[in-house]
Amino acid sequence: MRLDWRVAEDGRPIALPQRDAWLAEGTKAGGFSLVCNGDKSHPVMIYGLELPANSSPGGQAQFEIHAQMPLDAAGLTVVADVLEVVAESARASWGHATPSSGSSPAALTD
Repeated sequence: MRLDWRVAEDGRPIALPQRDAWLAEGTKAGGFSLVCNGDKSHPVMIYGLELPANSSPGGQAQFEIHAQMPLDAAGLTVVADVLEVVAESARASWGHATPSSGSSPAALTD
């Protein structure tokens, strides 16, 4: 799977033929914009943002990477591999995975 798409403001996927150059330009300000697989029926999306030291635990700047994957059978079979690659690429010291309903207000009130 390649994340060679970005998402327009109206939600429409837009192909990124020069994805690496686009990402390199976007990371100059810290973080990177949302990229996705372009598949609206099984979307895989990822973005990163830099958190300054004064907003981070322990007073150390952090880089957060957020990913969204379908939680169907196909998604669940690859989620561990995807998280491992993301963690290694980001040189992560820790991480966590939470299903979308785990942090939604509706899940907290049900």
